Amino acid sequence: MAGFEEKCLKEAPGMAPLFYWLYLLSLYKPTMKNYTLTGGLITGFTGIIFTAVTYFLGIHAMVSLWTAACAFLIFIGLYVFLGLRYRKLNGGYLTFKDAFALIFFMGMISSVLSGTFQIILYHVINPDLPGMMHDAIIQKTVDMMQRFNSPQEKIDETITKMQETTGEYSVGNQIRSIALSSIGVAILALIIGVCIKKTPPPFEQVSDTDTQ
Repeated sequence: MAGFEEKCLKEAPGMAPLFYWLYLLSLYKPTMKNYTLTGGLITGFTGIIFTAVTYFLGIHAMVSLWTAACAFLIFIGLYVFLGLRYRKLNGGYLTFKDAFALIFFMGMISSVLSGTFQIILYHVINPDLPGMMHDAIIQKTVDMMQRFNSPQEKIDETITKMQETTGEYSVGNQIRSIALSSIGVAILALIIGVCIKKTPPPFEQVSDTDTQ
């Protein structure tokens, strides 16, 4: 076991302790079920940490499109890395079916963890945050419309409609968002699954069948 840990330390230098041990577990028991759970925990806690960091950076960071873009790229990178890692542990091969299932269930575990944290953040830690975010989004929308020289009547109409739209951060809507995220996760799993799949050559499959 000592040699195994030493190998992992060389492969994952500088990783935070929590991520390192989750990473170590995924290598030590690389069954698909355990690996999927581990990957979901890694991406889920990454989402929680990312949300916490943006929260401490301020309200404008939380509603920034750049923040959303960075989060998207980070998660894409994590899913690709974890998928390729599992493929390597699986002998260098991964069928599309297994690749899709791996990414999809990791994504859903991550969505549940991240969504649960957001519910706690919005309704327990800082109940005023949803209103602050709503106002910040309205202000960013107005600023953008003004940069495009939109008529003031159109801006006023947009503000009125957005002010009437409340409750998007309610517990019910947050739970609904988690459920609906399965559609986006499925699309993402399809795309990444196509990219990381690697089917064994036919002669290897025949050889494996003959030896059984």
